[in-house]
Amino acid sequence: MEKVAFTELTLEQCFFDHHRFSVSIDHRVLGESEVFGDPDQKLALIGETLTIDLFEGTDPGESYTFLGRITDVRLQASAGMNGLIRLTGFGDSVKLERGKMLQTFSRTNLQMIFSELTENVSGLPVSNNPRYKDDIEFSFQYFETDWQYLCRLAKIYHETLFWDGYKVVWGDYAPKTVNLTYDHDLKDVELSSRMISNKFEQYYHEVDNKVMKHEEPFGDRTFPGIASKKSDLLNLMKKPLMPADAPVTMKSGLDNLTKARKLDTVNSMICLSGATKIHKVSIGCFVNVKLPKEMNSLTLGTYRVTNIVHYVNERGEYRNEFSAIPAANDYIPCPDFPTPVAQTLQATVVDNVDLEQGLGRIQVSFPFEKKACYHWFKRMTPDGGNGNTGKGRGYVFVPERNDEVYISFIDGNPEKPFVLGSVFHGNNADTLGGPENNYYKSIVTRSGHTIEFNDTDNSETIKIKDINENEILYDTRSKTITVSTLEKINLVSKIIQINASEDLLISVGRDMQQSVGNNLTQSTSGESRTWVGKSSVTKVDSDYDLIVDRNILTESGKNTVMQVGNKLRQDAENNIDVTSAGGTTNITSKGQINLKSNVKVHIK
Repeated sequence: MEKVAFTELTLEQCFFDHHRFSVSIDHRVLGESEVFGDPDQKLALIGETLTIDLFEGTDPGESYTFLGRITDVRLQASAGMNGLIRLTGFGDSVKLERGKMLQTFSRTNLQMIFSELTENVSGLPVSNNPRYKDDIEFSFQYFETDWQYLCRLAKIYHETLFWDGYKVVWGDYAPKTVNLTYDHDLKDVELSSRMISNKFEQYYHEVDNKVMKHEEPFGDRTFPGIASKKSDLLNLMKKPLMPADAPVTMKSGLDNLTKARKLDTVNSMICLSGATKIHKVSIGCFVNVKLPKEMNSLTLGTYRVTNIVHYVNERGEYRNEFSAIPAANDYIPCPDFPTPVAQTLQATVVDNVDLEQGLGRIQVSFPFEKKACYHWFKRMTPDGGNGNTGKGRGYVFVPERNDEVYISFIDGNPEKPFVLGSVFHGNNADTLGGPENNYYKSIVTRSGHTIEFNDTDNSETIKIKDINENEILYDTRSKTITVSTLEKINLVSKIIQINASEDLLISVGRDMQQSVGNNLTQSTSGESRTWVGKSSVTKVDSDYDLIVDRNILTESGKNTVMQVGNKLRQDAENNIDVTSAGGTTNITSKGQINLKSNVKVHIK
C-alpha cells in the first residue's frame, strides 16, 4: 500500500447510505512534472482501494481508518497553475451495488437474508446481528441492488445499516463513547426539537383473515418523551390506521414493529449538532456532551452520531461537523427510501397441496431464479369467504402443477404477493373457449370434467359431462333437458315430485320394478290401460278390493282360473249371469252344493 500526501480531503458519512470521499493530490507528489503526464496510468486508478487514516499528530495508535473504493478520477488544471488529481468514491459498502436484480427469500429471517447477500462479496467484512428475530415467510428483492434492498428491509424492520469505515454493520453493534466539552473540544453545539406526527395504529391480515392491530404508547419523561407527547396534539381529532409494511405471522411481531416505528419517530424529534476538531468522533459512535463549570447544566446527555463530515484542508487542519440523536434507544430514523412498486410477474406452479392449513394456496417457481421458493401464495378468487353454510363459499379452483400463473402484489408492496390468476398459452389452451366469435365458454377440471356454454345463435346449449361421457344437456332451442349416462341414474330424496303439464313417457328396455314402503295410489281422470306381453301376477298379502262405478269386463283368450283359499262369494243387487258360448259348464264340489232362492229355481 503506497502512502500519498494530499492537499484536501472531504469524507461524508451517514447511516443507510454509502460514504463519499473526495481527495485532491498535487501531481508533483507522484513525481510527475505535469498533471497530464502518463494519463492512462492515473485514470486507471478507478476501482482501486483507498485507505484514509485520521489521527492526531504523528501517533497513529488511535487513528480512525476508512476503506473506500475509487470510482472517479479527474485530472484538473486551471490558469496555468499546478494541476491536481482529484479522486472521489465511496466506502467499500459500494460493493453491494452489483446491479439491480430479482430474487425471493422464503422461510427465512433477517440474519439469513443478510448472510446470503454478502457471503459471496469478496473482501467485504460484515457484522450481522439484527434485532428483529422473528421468522420472515416471504421477502422479495425487486429490481433493487443488494444495498437498496437492505435499506428497504432496514426501513421496514427498523434495523441499523451503515458502513463504519471498515465493515458493513447490520443490526446491533457496540459503539464507542467520546466525551466532548463545549468550548473546549466542542466548538459549536445546537440542540433542537420538532413536532412530528407519531400517534398511529398498524394492522395486518393474518392467513386466516383475522386482523391484527397495535398502538404503541410512549410515556418517557426525557426530552424525546416530552416531544412525543407534544406531537400527539397533531392527532387529537383523528388517529391514522395504516397497514404494516412488513408481513408478520404473529401479533408479537406486529407489536415489535409498531414499537420500533414509534421509537424511530421519537428519535427524529430531538437533534444535537456540533463541530469539533476531535478525529475520534465518527459515524455510529456515542458522544457524551458536557458543559463547562461556569454554565448551569453539567451535561446535555449522550447522543449517537448519525451524520458526520470530515474535512482536512491544504494546511493539514482537521475539523468535522456532525448530527446526532438521543442514544437512549437503539432505533435510528431511516430516510424515506423510494419503495419499488411491484408489477405483475409470471410464475409456474410447483405444488398445490396446502397441507399446512388447507387454504388452497400454491407454491410457485419464478423464471429469474433457480432456488426453491417455499412460500405458500394466497390466491385471488372472484368470490371467496364464509357464508351461511360455513367456509368455502365462492369460486374454488386451485391451479394445477405446471400451470402458468400471474403473481401480483397488494398495494404494489413486494413483500405482499398473491396469485392473480392462471394464464392460457399455446400448450394448455383448449378449443372450448374463444373461437368462432367467442361463442364458446367452458370450465374444465384436471381429469376432464367439463361444463360447456354454447352461445351460437339458435343453437344455444349448456352441457355438463364427465370423462365417461355421462352428460346433462340443456338445449335452449328445442327447450329440452337431456340426461344421459352409460350405467345408472339415482334419484335420492325425501320427497320426489314429477309434474308434467302434458305427457309423461317411460320406456324401459328390460325389467321395471316398483317398491313402495307404505301406500301406492294411482289416479287418472281418463282411461287406464295395462298391456302385458306375457304373464301378469298381482299378489296381495292382505285384502284386495276392486271397486268400479260401472262395468267390469274380464276377457281371457283361453282359461280363467280363480283359486280361493277359503270362501268365494259373489253378491249382486240384480242378476248374476254365468254363460258359456259352447261346451260344458261344470260346477264341481267335493262337498255339498246348495242352490237357494227366495222364489223359484229353474234348471233347463
